[in-house]
Amino acid sequence: MLQRYLYRFGYQPAHLLAFDDEDSQCVWIVAENESDALEWGREISEHFVADRWTDNPSWMASDYAHWIETNEETLQADANSPCCNIGEFPVWADA
Repeated sequence: MLQRYLYRFGYQPAHLLAFDDEDSQCVWIVAENESDALEWGREISEHFVADRWTDNPSWMASDYAHWIETNEETLQADANSPCCNIGEFPVWADA
């Protein structure tokens, strides 16, 4: 059964931020399970960074934080974040 999972990921080095925040972006991923959502989320992160900064190293090689969110308050607060299926890329608000 398909479910929505909120995938969060960082892509900004901590020294460039005014605060220590490892989650820079989030997207809902429709998947059969959490591990599939996490795996596709990594692809989304790689694409997101490569699409915006050609001089940055690979997102995956940079070892940024990423996870499936489980905090109920955060899930509700991000209910309107972009959403996509496995194999698709979300449409970002800044695109």
